[in-house]
Amino acid sequence: MGHYLNTSGKRPLGPKHKGNTLIADAGAVPLFDPPEKFTDVPDGKALVCIIDNGPFEAALLVHNENEFRESTRINSRATVWLIMDKKLAHELAGFK
Repeated sequence: MGHYLNTSGKRPLGPKHKGNTLIADAGAVPLFDPPEKFTDVPDGKALVCIIDNGPFEAALLVHNENEFRESTRINSRATVWLIMDKKLAHELAGFK
């Protein structure tokens, strides 16, 4: 797994509440569940998976089918799914 968001564009993401910060600062929208398949992500949008690792969360940019398969297999940890502007998400994650 690879590209993570560490900033909302307005402030660094703290160790917790990354999803709330991305919603407030970057216009991310929470999803109840991940899409059924990666190709269901609308054009111009990016999928972000917030994974709770106990003392900290990781905001993973789910940018391809492999990342999607891996991130949807994470069963033992709490996850929050967000959808947001693709260009912004890629910029925040340093993904080219």
